[in-house]
Amino acid sequence: VPVPPAAAASAKTGTASPASVMPAAGARVRSIVARQGDAVSISLEGRGWLYLGEKNEKGGVEFLSRTTNDISSLFVFETSEPGDYSLMFQYQDFLTGGTASEEIAVKVAAKTDGTAAASNTFPAGSGLAAATLKSAETAPAPVPEKPAEPRQPGGTLALMDVKKLAEEYIKDRRYGDALNLYLKHEQEADPEITDGIARIYVRLNEPGKAREYFQKNRILENTLYREKAVAGLMSIGLAQKNQEIIDANLEPFLSISKIPMDAELKGLAEHQIAAGYDSAALKTLETYLVKYPGGESIDWVYFTLGNLYETSTIVKDYVKSREYYYKVAEGFPLSLFWDRAKDRIQYLNRHFFNIR
Repeated sequence: VPVPPAAAASAKTGTASPASVMPAAGARVRSIVARQGDAVSISLEGRGWLYLGEKNEKGGVEFLSRTTNDISSLFVFETSEPGDYSLMFQYQDFLTGGTASEEIAVKVAAKTDGTAAASNTFPAGSGLAAATLKSAETAPAPVPEKPAEPRQPGGTLALMDVKKLAEEYIKDRRYGDALNLYLKHEQEADPEITDGIARIYVRLNEPGKAREYFQKNRILENTLYREKAVAGLMSIGLAQKNQEIIDANLEPFLSISKIPMDAELKGLAEHQIAAGYDSAALKTLETYLVKYPGGESIDWVYFTLGNLYETSTIVKDYVKSREYYYKVAEGFPLSLFWDRAKDRIQYLNRHFFNIR
């Protein structure tokens, strides 16, 4: 029996090559105006939208991210060069097999020509919910004057006001001021303040101190801040490739229910696979399926499960492997893993199922 070659399972999701799938003639065209350096957010109604690329393969608008919720897909771009650009999108309805296309014409004006960026809202049913622009100027904003600390009668700063003031400092990127304010009130033993201290230390690239404060909330009973602490500790463990931290927080991490963790579950699975912990990776991927059956990385999860069951010496199961590859091939025709899933199905059929 031949040993199947490994099927690599790492790629970005959410975009496709313009050459691989281009919209049909007659795609609807909308337009927006932006300034050089703006961040442009485009929201399309429906979850099944993919960004295909810039029509003329110009490089002046850079794709940054794609996120989805129950009713829409949000794409974020950054403009770098003045000019006229055509961003191509395609929608795939996996239930009916129908498709739709949108072409968004983006006119990027130079910073100095005075052209105003516009926010556009399109008619209901057009397929395009809205396009909004956010300034992405690199020049730092002027530092506002430090707000006066509100006091209770007697001169004591109210705990609620501490949190509000710290939030203002953080918005202005005054992390030192926010940290000092939180530390002054650390004795209050408030889990929100403890969480705030930990997250500021993360921003300041001091994972040791962040871990210390996350650990204080880690010992709480079943609360939101306990889950945030577990997630924070797991992020530190993965960033440092510290298996001791990862193992200590694995079970409570997989049980998180109060905060979204789909991206973090994917990161954990990638770490476990790279480290050779196939059984642990299998459990993480199955947890993803249960918690996020419509998650943004669901095609990656299906393909990776197929790959694990095909190539792992610990959890090898060719029947399950083929089942998961079929989920990609039949349910995600625009997935970046579609071609590889089809190849693996053909390989398994030829060598393990259709043997004469």
